[in-house]
Amino acid sequence: MEASHRPDPMLARSVIVTGTHYSTTTLVGALLQTAPEFHLLHEPLNPWPTLSYDSLEPSR
Repeated sequence: MEASHRPDPMLARSVIVTGTHYSTTTLVGALLQTAPEFHLLHEPLNPWPTLSYDSLEPSR
């Protein structure tokens, strides 16, 4: 019997935006984050993270 695969609900609803430097990925992330159901995780693997858009905008 084959085990049924249930994807992680968080991953099933994820949108991953990736690209090279200066390819407007930051703009795309900022635009997506304007929708209340989106949350931006800006450069999660960067060892020297900068402020994300979440820290610059007032709470919703």
